[in-house]
Amino acid sequence: MVSNKVYAQEHTIEYYEKQLLLVHDSLKPQLHNKLYWQYSKVDIEKAHMHAQKGLKLAKQLKNMNEEFGMLICLGSYYQSTGKLLLALQEYDKALLLSDALSEFHQGYAIHTIAQILIELNPQRSFLLF
Repeated sequence: MVSNKVYAQEHTIEYYEKQLLLVHDSLKPQLHNKLYWQYSKVDIEKAHMHAQKGLKLAKQLKNMNEEFGMLICLGSYYQSTGKLLLALQEYDKALLLSDALSEFHQGYAIHTIAQILIELNPQRSFLLF
C-alpha cells in the first residue's frame, strides 16, 4: 500500500508536470523550481534536469529572482550528491546575483555558503561566526 505522503507527492509532481505544458514561458522557471524540490526527494537526476531547465529559462527571461532560485536548486543538487565544490560555485553565483535583489536573498546565499564551508572543514567552523 502506498502511503498518503507518497501518493500526494506523486500527484503534486504530476500536476506541476502538466502545468509546464500549459503555462506561459514566464511562469515555467517557477514550476521547474517546484519540481526540483519535489523530485529531490524521489529522483535526484530528474530534479537536476529541472534545475538546469529552469536556470536556462530564467536567464533567457532575465528573471533574476527565478535565476537565483534555480542557482540555489543547483547548489542543493551538488550538495546532496557530495559535490561540495560545485555546490559552492552555484551558491557563490547566487550570492553575486543577490546583490541586485534583496537582503533576504543575500542572507540565504551567505547561509548556504556557510553550510558548505562547515561541511568542507568542520574543525574550522568556529571561524565563520
